[in-house]
Amino acid sequence: MKSALELHKDILQGLQTIDSFSQDMFLPEELDLHLNRIQDSFINELLDKGFADRQLRLDYIEKIIVKNKPLPIFISPTAFYYESGAVTSLLPGGYKHLLSTKAGVIKGKDCNIINEKVKEATKYFSFLELKETSTEPPYYSKVEIIKVNADQSETLVASTSFPVTDIEDTYLIIRNLIHQANNKFIDVEFYWEKYSDTERQGLIKNNTFIILDEKETIYKLVIYDKDGNEKSSVTNSSENQKIEVFDESALKNLTPVEYTSTTLLNNEEIYDRKQNVFFFPKYKNPHTLISDGILFNYYEKDFLITEIYIDYIREPQPISLALSQGCELSVSAANIIVNRVVEYLKLAIENPAYKEVLQHNELREQK
Repeated sequence: MKSALELHKDILQGLQTIDSFSQDMFLPEELDLHLNRIQDSFINELLDKGFADRQLRLDYIEKIIVKNKPLPIFISPTAFYYESGAVTSLLPGGYKHLLSTKAGVIKGKDCNIINEKVKEATKYFSFLELKETSTEPPYYSKVEIIKVNADQSETLVASTSFPVTDIEDTYLIIRNLIHQANNKFIDVEFYWEKYSDTERQGLIKNNTFIILDEKETIYKLVIYDKDGNEKSSVTNSSENQKIEVFDESALKNLTPVEYTSTTLLNNEEIYDRKQNVFFFPKYKNPHTLISDGILFNYYEKDFLITEIYIDYIREPQPISLALSQGCELSVSAANIIVNRVVEYLKLAIENPAYKEVLQHNELREQK
């Protein structure tokens, strides 16, 4: 892993081959922005099926591969989009690409009876809306997620001071907060939803952090301006929503659970499954579908899915010199990213508009 300082030094060293002023034209925040953009495009390139060397691809991104991540299984049809014959789970916060899915399965004719008798565990959804507080850059300078404890004291969950000068780069603030928050707790999961969907009966909101907690807990989202003054504060205290999930410990006490890999299908294949009796999910091969950040796992009358585990690639933490956050990819991958940033900035420097700015700055320094 390369630190942000090392990445910046490598870029500036590459730019010095042009002229002595080139490296002074770019602020650290600009370099961070270019590093993050090219890191994302590099990862997307690796995930493309056209990338031939599978082992090299895995070596590059080994540190952002998460294995055997358990997902809660929701059994309340009023919670969000529900489909008969399937159990549903939300993909983790910071999820980028699914590698494989494993299901814990109970087999037997009495599965429906077990389903009805199983003790339900309760979790709570709550929401923190990220509001736009400025019509001009920087749109966000500092954002914090804070937990309000029972004695009204406050615990900082996540904080980022990533200046956003282009509203399209707000995802860097979101990604950093999600990454920090999910590393802070074991029994709490933080998600992000950027699409509103009326079919989910109001659970999912637009541009909102979603928190899944085992207790009714108060969280605050605080936005500061560039001078460090609090500009906006949102509290979730009035929006907790109860939801039922499978109680895995109760299920394990009832009957043995066996584990098997699932087969990932697309929408057309799932439709065929419903029309073709020979294409139904089997006990040893349940079917899985991903849609709008939700994982659907299909079962039949002779077996029940009670646990879901996934291997997946998560979003890397944003690169930031101010936050001392480097590149989580391998050193060789980081070097490729730096070289691409240098090449991109060289093209920008050769642009006539850049030369005009450079001349303007030189004249201003002479006065």
